[in-house]
Amino acid sequence: MNAQQTRCAVWLAALVVCFSYVGLALSANEPDASAKAEGVEEVEEVEVIEEVEVVEPGEVAVVGDDPASAGFTLSKVIGRNHPALVHLPIGFAIAVLFIELLSFFLAKLDMGRSGLVMSGATVAAFIPAVISGFLRSEEVFATREPPGIFFDHRNLMIAGASIFTVSLILRLLKKDQLSGAWRYIYLALLLIAVAVLGAGGHAGGQMVYGEDFLPY
Repeated sequence: MNAQQTRCAVWLAALVVCFSYVGLALSANEPDASAKAEGVEEVEEVEVIEEVEVVEPGEVAVVGDDPASAGFTLSKVIGRNHPALVHLPIGFAIAVLFIELLSFFLAKLDMGRSGLVMSGATVAAFIPAVISGFLRSEEVFATREPPGIFFDHRNLMIAGASIFTVSLILRLLKKDQLSGAWRYIYLALLLIAVAVLGAGGHAGGQMVYGEDFLPY
């Protein structure tokens, strides 16, 4: 090989080396297929922005607002307080029964007067309890048929309130002369009223918590 051929071979090798370096540099800067795929997946994973409802000035948008609770009225507020109001006459009636039992068997006249006042408070407490119960039932069962246990609850509570009212009338008529057979009739009325109210309250609890909440 002469000198000219040698110079040509050197230049050709130099060009090959240069092109090799250029090719390596270009391949290093170009993202591979997997990187492209990941980039596409990342773009696809971007959540779509939900449509935003335009609220007119003066309006209030409440997230998760229950349509049933919209537009509160006085009847709705009274009706939804029924679970709180119905416990008052039941508790009062039980207290009256214990007070009268102690009054009669211990001959404590002052306790008897307390029982009479408590009886009046019990009858007064029946009024908002009954009214709120009817208002609540009109709201709850406006679009569906009430269950059978609802009628049990309603009828038992009305019956218990009526029996207790009769016992109060008897107590007012006899006052301090409530003795002999009338005393036992009065106590029997109180006992029956408390038992019926307890059964009615239990039926109301089953409506709220389910019939299998208690074993009875």
